[in-house]
Amino acid sequence: MAKKPPDLADILKEVKWSKWLEITIPTLSPILVAMAWVGLGKIDKKVQQLNSLIAVAEVIPSVDLGLPKGVVLGALYDKADEATTALLALIETLENIPAVITEQLEALKLLLIREALDPDSPYKPPDDFQWPDITPPDKPAEKDLDDAIKECIDNAVDTLGYAYYIPGVAPAWVLSCLVQKGFSVSLKFVKMKMGL
Repeated sequence: MAKKPPDLADILKEVKWSKWLEITIPTLSPILVAMAWVGLGKIDKKVQQLNSLIAVAEVIPSVDLGLPKGVVLGALYDKADEATTALLALIETLENIPAVITEQLEALKLLLIREALDPDSPYKPPDDFQWPDITPPDKPAEKDLDDAIKECIDNAVDTLGYAYYIPGVAPAWVLSCLVQKGFSVSLKFVKMKMGL
C-alpha cells in the first residue's frame, strides 16, 4: 500500500515554533520599533526634529549615539534626504582636505607604524612634532573639597528653602555646585558626604 503524503496539519504539528520565534523576534523587533518610531514622528513635531539630529549624527562614522537599532532605522527612514545630504557633505569635506594636513597625517601614521615595529627606538616627545604640551589641571586638595561641600550644602539650604527636603533635589544641587567649582565627584559621593 502506498504511503499517503502528509497534509498541512501534520506538517504544522512537526514544526518547532519556539525555534522559529527565537529567530524571527530578534530579526523583526528593530523593524517594528522603526515603524512605531516613524509613526510617532508623524504625530509629534519634536520627534521629527530629533529624527533630523539622529539621521545626521549616525551618518558620521565616529559618532555613536547608543540608540536602539529600530530608532536609528526609523530616523534614517524618516529623514533619508537629510542623512544623504550630510553623508555627501562629509565625503566632500574628506576629499578636500588640504595637502599639508594629509602629509602630516601620513607622516604621523608612518611614525606610529615604525614605533610599533621597532620597540627599541626611543620615544620622541611631543615637542619634536611641534604639538603643545597637555598638562592635566591640578586636583584640589581634600581639605578644599570638604570646604566646598560645606559651602555648597549651605548654599542649597539658603537657596532651595523647602525644596531642600524633596528627595534627590539637595544632592543634585550640591553636585552641580561642586562641578561648577571644578570638582569631579559622583552623586553617590555627595550623598555619602551629606549623610543620605
